[in-house]
Amino acid sequence: MSYLESTLADIRFKNYEYRLRYDGAENEGGRPYLQIAWWGSDIDGSPSRWHYGRKWFLSSYMTKGEIAQTALMATLAIEEHEVREGFTYKGKAIFGPHFNIDKLVEICERGDALEERAAVVSKTAGMQPPDCQTDFNPAI
Repeated sequence: MSYLESTLADIRFKNYEYRLRYDGAENEGGRPYLQIAWWGSDIDGSPSRWHYGRKWFLSSYMTKGEIAQTALMATLAIEEHEVREGFTYKGKAIFGPHFNIDKLVEICERGDALEERAAVVSKTAGMQPPDCQTDFNPAI
């Protein structure tokens, strides 16, 4: 078992498998990478299947701490992905991770796509924010 593989073998979170793979044959100098795999259903409740996170390239010069931190980042990316799929506004996953990037650019280019604070402030005319110096009530 390699140094990278033995370090990954000691990492645990949920039912995630921290797999060491190579983007080519290991003995031919293929780059090592971490890919998390887990068995489960999608947010929509579809039947369970294998899921795979993105590839996180590693170096044979990494310390155990760097390997663990990379595994943590890979884990956080997966968890964020799941949150983006499940977080909805008006029943839609508006921050979903699967949007077509060119369609997002089209939204950005629309003149009416940005919400500006001035428009929001005008809707709350007459309302004043609390004065932190005088309105603080430690009893609350």
